[in-house]
Amino acid sequence: MTQMVIPTAELVQRQQQQQKQPKPEQYDSGYKDKNTELDRGMMEHMVDKELKKSTPVERPVATLIIAPPGEHRDELKDRVASELNNNVVYANHAAFKDSPYYPVVKEHPAAWAKALATGAMADKRNMVFHGNYNDSENLERAVRKLKRAGYRVEIKAIPVHQLVSAVQEQTHAIKLWMPPYSKEQLDSRQKNMADTLAHLQNVKGLVDKIEIVDPLNKSSVTSEYDATRDQWGKERAIVAEIINQLQHRPLTDTEIVALENKIDQAVIGARLVKSPQSGHAVVALQHLRSDIEQLERNQDAQKERYKHNDQPSPKPPTA
Repeated sequence: MTQMVIPTAELVQRQQQQQKQPKPEQYDSGYKDKNTELDRGMMEHMVDKELKKSTPVERPVATLIIAPPGEHRDELKDRVASELNNNVVYANHAAFKDSPYYPVVKEHPAAWAKALATGAMADKRNMVFHGNYNDSENLERAVRKLKRAGYRVEIKAIPVHQLVSAVQEQTHAIKLWMPPYSKEQLDSRQKNMADTLAHLQNVKGLVDKIEIVDPLNKSSVTSEYDATRDQWGKERAIVAEIINQLQHRPLTDTEIVALENKIDQAVIGARLVKSPQSGHAVVALQHLRSDIEQLERNQDAQKERYKHNDQPSPKPPTA
């Protein structure tokens, strides 16, 4: 069979016509890799859509929430949004929790939080985000960026009892399949909150306001920076002492039962997973439960002593 030869000029003309024709639209599921990543274009679209739920302001406010994982942290985030008339960007991957792509989004939480924060800063939108109080240097760098972008920076911190914090941190780490923390690591993370706030207060003009929040008693203590006098309303030592008191206050019976139940549920979940790490997780959780039981015995003994001495039990500290 003789093969038809198309003249060069005609071939070039056909190629040019094909290039001019619009390419048919293809359905994009949004996944670059079905198992791990979202396509960059889809990520930009989702971030842009989230940013447009708020409007830019002349003097934006960035609120940094410093608290262990838990419901009180979420409640504080909602309170901040209400104070800003809901005109705020939640710079956290959880902003996409209602998206069908959320199972993929939460595989890379830091990338999504950074994309939201960067977009909010570029447009001068109010934002609220979570800070890692175990890394004061990175936290300081983030706040410096906000100040350079013209933000007023406020910190809201929730110091919780050391065992409450330990349970929240440990169960959160195990839920994310991270190795369980050692007792020394948990103690260090607890101490770091006061140290981090003192560090940020010590840097001249870095933070405008610090609020220590006590969700249990629905109270708070505020300290604001006076730029004209270069001083804080409350000194660092006072803020540190308030945090220390809240971290070592007596736990109520209801709180103790809730902590024990949370640990028991986490143990059940860890045992369902057949992996070497699950055994370490169970042991770490059981150590925490023993600590809680010991605290309960100590508190009961103290109540008995006050009862026999006809003295009222000490009231828990309030912020």
